[in-house]
Amino acid sequence: MLHLKKFGGDPGFRKRDLWETIENSDFLESELGVQIGSEENEHDFDFDLLDSTKNDS
Repeated sequence: MLHLKKFGGDPGFRKRDLWETIENSDFLESELGVQIGSEENEHDFDFDLLDSTKNDS
């Protein structure tokens, strides 16, 4: 509920916050992981390779 009170009344908050962050040279960081496997080996694992909900940590 606090989130709605703080940001719900300002629909442009996220866009403005992003632009202000970039202008302050405080760039966002993210990490990209790629999982590559051949179709022939798809069933060699004890989990579904296409299951985006699995946790590999």
